[in-house]
Amino acid sequence: LIPGGWVVLVMTRWDMDDVAGRLLPREWNGDSGEFECRDGKRWRVLCIQAKCETGTDPLGRKPGEYLAPEWFDPGHWSQFEANEILWNSLYQQRPQPLGGAFFKEEQLLVLSQPGTEGRKPIYKPVPMPRYIDATLVVIDCASKDSNEHDGVGATYFGVSLHGTTPHKLYVLDWDYTQISSNLLSAWLPSIFDRCQALAVECVARMGSLGAWIEDKAGGIVLLQHAMVLGGRVTMDRRPETFARPGYAARPIDSKLTSLGKEWRNINASAPVSRGEVKFTELAFTKTSDFKGVVANHQWNQVIGFRTGVKQMANDDLDDTFCYGVAIALGNSEGF
Repeated sequence: LIPGGWVVLVMTRWDMDDVAGRLLPREWNGDSGEFECRDGKRWRVLCIQAKCETGTDPLGRKPGEYLAPEWFDPGHWSQFEANEILWNSLYQQRPQPLGGAFFKEEQLLVLSQPGTEGRKPIYKPVPMPRYIDATLVVIDCASKDSNEHDGVGATYFGVSLHGTTPHKLYVLDWDYTQISSNLLSAWLPSIFDRCQALAVECVARMGSLGAWIEDKAGGIVLLQHAMVLGGRVTMDRRPETFARPGYAARPIDSKLTSLGKEWRNINASAPVSRGEVKFTELAFTKTSDFKGVVANHQWNQVIGFRTGVKQMANDDLDDTFCYGVAIALGNSEGF
């Protein structure tokens, strides 16, 4: 681009993870104006919605006012508003996950700015908790996909059941990588070390509980190696019975792993809907490169899961999330 040149991006937004979605600030809420964006550059954003939802409308409309009232009355727009996916994307330029999602941002985050007439509220993640009961990590190893290395997802949780923090379970951090089965045993100690480091950072009075691993595919290799390192640990949901396992691991109960993906999400939905599970700033803002896609894979997989739609091939972190919620707060054996 020659000095002084312009880059102009014109698009209809159909997905939260599209080009504009990766550029815009995470807290962007449909406003027009100049923004410091995630590519490190300053972009001028022009967002003309069918129904104004902001106080920065380029046409000077107030929130709630529709586009071109001299041509179209509100009844014209109601037929499109009835289709939530179409309306949010094509007409409002603020795409949302497809309908039927189990988990919503207002359940996993906390309110940052209340909504006003015609403007939706803004939510934010919570700070890293302090003085919790324990940390744990849940690991899911996908089956081999063609000639590619396995996808391995790990989600770190902080458990707080004694009322010393506002919430009971925290998503502290996550890891998503491709790794061949013969290297899994070398990768595993770094996961235990990270879980213990989080226990120190969060002042977990019972330390790290170690790992829960899906007993399938590469997870079998991990469980065998973990047992050599430190044996297994049992856990019930009363913190006073937590052990100090160090490098301990145990397989996730087969009754839970045998559930279909939708049922695993349903199994975790009750404590999430009660506001007991929250994403920390680290887990919410983190990105990583997985199969050439740089994104917050943890958040995208959890918030993007929906019923009645064929799921994406890479959803290992959604599995670890649901397993972790069930193990720490719900029914670890499934229904």
